Amino acid sequence: MTSPYSYLSAIQISKLPSELRVRVRWRPIRIGPIYKTLGWRVNPFIDHSEKLDYVFRDAQREAENIRIRFRRPRIFPQNPVVATNVAMLAFREGFGPEFCLAIYDANYCQALNIENEAIVCQVLEAICGSARALRLVKESWSTAVATSVCHEQDVALNKGLFGVPTFFVGSEQFWGNDRLERALQFAGRSPGA
Repeated sequence: MTSPYSYLSAIQISKLPSELRVRVRWRPIRIGPIYKTLGWRVNPFIDHSEKLDYVFRDAQREAENIRIRFRRPRIFPQNPVVATNVAMLAFREGFGPEFCLAIYDANYCQALNIENEAIVCQVLEAICGSARALRLVKESWSTAVATSVCHEQDVALNKGLFGVPTFFVGSEQFWGNDRLERALQFAGRSPGA
């Protein structure tokens, strides 16, 4: 939810032509706990402002190249616990990609604080209405949802994930927004992808 490159990939995936016949399974995770499990600092860019500045300039150039909006968030990194937990529920409810794209828009187009539960609820309300949004945000704090997110992170770690965005075609791993096209090409050659 906070990776600029995941934002770029999510937008591109949402625009895939149906004739590609590639099945995409989105898996909401929080990358911070995965970094910690791997023994890394929570975000490898924090200690290097030059690298962080480069990442955001690079993401801006790529957004311009694929003709999408991009605005550097005022706060980075953000802790997307609520957004990720709500995403887990949104997938269960049948509008996961729509919610993820809306959260990415809030973060990378509007520069809103997606750590803020009220912002997450506002994004959700636009998709599913006020009453349902309030119920899902409340439920997002449940142990069951936290367990589901942890399970997805464990699955990701067991597959070898170490960064986002990551795409798997079977057991083949493709890491980074710049590998999306290669993953799609590989999927096109792989039966049942």
